[in-house]
Amino acid sequence: MAMDIEALVISVSYIVLTSAFCFYVRKAVESYVTAEPSRFICLEFLATAEMCATGFELLVIAEAHGLWIYAVCLFLFTIYFSKCCGEACACPYIYIENYLSGSIDSTRAVLAIAAEIAGGLAVFQYVNALWSLGLELHHVGRSVWICEAALQVPVLLGALAEGIGTCLCRLSSKALSDTDVSVSFALDSFIGTSIVLAAWNFSGGYFNPALATSMKYGCLGHTAAEHFMVYWIGATAGAVAAQYLYNQPIVKSLLTGGIGPQKAD
Repeated sequence: MAMDIEALVISVSYIVLTSAFCFYVRKAVESYVTAEPSRFICLEFLATAEMCATGFELLVIAEAHGLWIYAVCLFLFTIYFSKCCGEACACPYIYIENYLSGSIDSTRAVLAIAAEIAGGLAVFQYVNALWSLGLELHHVGRSVWICEAALQVPVLLGALAEGIGTCLCRLSSKALSDTDVSVSFALDSFIGTSIVLAAWNFSGGYFNPALATSMKYGCLGHTAAEHFMVYWIGATAGAVAAQYLYNQPIVKSLLTGGIGPQKAD
């Protein structure tokens, strides 16, 4: 038991270390990088790198300590992450939604998605360096280059799981952002964590193409095309569906009315 607690403390410490480092780098970028698009590209890169590095360690926690400990850590991290990242999204389909709604142009969307993919891939050496220290048993011999697919069902079912999960996550986030609920950030994290757990034995519950690409692209168990179908097409289709549904007055009214009073315009 003591060994398990010590191992958990080490994993959590790695997550805190990563978040602290990214926090100060983010502050530096916000203070000294003022030119666009350089500023938002750097922030997207950094936010995605932080999310993916944390995702690798959360996976260690899930395997070593079980899904309930993983869920608590994921819940707390998503609350922090939603508060600290400011304008960065660290999620490709947010920019696809924004492009389809006409709020950004295609150039900004492509640059943001490219920065997110780069951020997710850039953390490999960092994560491997932490694991190579071997401070706890579950890090020994571990490498980001050696992995197995999270997909445990046929490709179409996996894509459906990612699509439905993403749709539900986006609908709840949109509804909560439009209501005056004081703990909306915690509710959003709780809902997201619950949906991740529900999809765990289907697709792994990534609901973010950049995160899935960083952690699971090239892993043993699915091809590149299958990965793209599940984690890019499935999740993006779910996000687009959520945007369409939420734009329907009856759906928006049902969701926001069931949560709390709407924000004043």
